[in-house]
Amino acid sequence: MQEEKNALDIPGNAGQNFPQLLRQLRKEKDVSLAQLAAELMEVSQLARIERDQRPENKNLRDRLLGRLGIASDLYETLLNIEDYTTWEQQREILCAIKRKAFLEAQELIAVYEQQKPGADRDRIKRQFCLVMRAESLRQQGAAEDDIGACYEEAVLLTVPDAECLDTTGRLLAVQEVNMILEYWYYHKGADFLDRCKKLLAFVDNAVYDAASRTKIYPKIVVYYLRELLLIHKEQKAVDLSEGIAISNRALEILHENKKTYYLSELLDLNHKLAQCMGNPEAAALSARYCREDMELSCMQDCVYLYEQRQVLYIGDMLQCRRKLYGLSRQELCAGICSEKTLRRAERMQTDMQRRVQNALMERLDLLNTCRE
Repeated sequence: MQEEKNALDIPGNAGQNFPQLLRQLRKEKDVSLAQLAAELMEVSQLARIERDQRPENKNLRDRLLGRLGIASDLYETLLNIEDYTTWEQQREILCAIKRKAFLEAQELIAVYEQQKPGADRDRIKRQFCLVMRAESLRQQGAAEDDIGACYEEAVLLTVPDAECLDTTGRLLAVQEVNMILEYWYYHKGADFLDRCKKLLAFVDNAVYDAASRTKIYPKIVVYYLRELLLIHKEQKAVDLSEGIAISNRALEILHENKKTYYLSELLDLNHKLAQCMGNPEAAALSARYCREDMELSCMQDCVYLYEQRQVLYIGDMLQCRRKLYGLSRQELCAGICSEKTLRRAERMQTDMQRRVQNALMERLDLLNTCRE
C-alpha cells in the first residue's frame, strides 16, 4: 500500500542525486540561493552543493528540503555510513524521550554532541540537541527559564532575528517554526497572540507540502487558543469567534491529512471556546471528531517533528538486491568498481563515491525504486 507522498511525488531514493533534486525544487518554487542559504551557509557553498562540488550530510539535506517545504521523511531511504549512524543516534534519543527515559536521553545526547562535523553541520546538530534537552526538561517539570534558555540558544543559531521576526520572503523548516514558537512562548510578551497569528499566516502561505503543514499548524493553534482563553478568563474583553475559526481550520487540516497531532487538545479547547461563547453550534467539528471514536492522547513533546520512517544503510540494500538478482560481487562491479570496494561497503567499512554508488544502484534498478 502506498503511503503519503508530497505534492511533487518525489521518489523515495531521489536523495541519491540530491544536488539535482535540490536545484529542481528550488527553481520550481522560485526560491533564490540567498533565501535558501540564509543563516545556514554562504550562498557560494550552497551553489557548490547544487553543482555536486561540495558534500552534504543528512542533517543539512533535511534542513534544506525542509525550508523548501518537503517533509524530511518523504524523499530518502538509503544512507551512507555517516548519515546512517547519525540517523540511528537521533532515533535512539527520540525513543528515549518518548519512553521518558530522561537520564538515558541525556547520556545519548552527550555522546552525539561529542562528534565534530563541519561548522554548518554543527549548527543543525546543536539545535537538535538543545531542543531534545528542552523537551526532556519540560517533561520533568523543570523551571521555565531553563527550558526557555535552551530554545533561545537553539533558534538563534539559524534564525538570529527571531525576536523581531520579519517573515517576508523567509524560508523556514517546520522545526525552525517550532523553535520560534517555543522561544516566543517562554519569553512571552503581551503580543503573544499576534505573534501566533503571524506564524499561522506564514505557515498558511509557505511552500510547505501537506505533511509539513499538518505537523506544525495545529500546534501553533493550540498555543494561540490557550493564550486566548487565558486572556478571556482574566479580562473577558476579547473576541472568541476568531479562535473558533482558527481552531476549525486546524481540525480541517488534520482531518484532510488523516493525522491526530494535538487533536485531543484542539477538541478540548474548541469545546471550551464554545462554552465561553454560549454557542454549542460552534463545536460542531469537535462533535464530529468525537463521533469517530478515535483513540486520542495529548502531545507531550515535539519528538514527532523529528521522527522519520525507517531508513537503510545503502551497503545492506546493495547486498540484498545483489543476492536477489543472483549476482556475484564480480558480476555487479564489472566496469564500475573493484570487488574490494563493494565488499568493504557491504561490510560497513567504507563509503563509496557517489558516482560509483549510483552506477551500482542503476545496475540493480534501485534508482527508480520509490518508497511503497
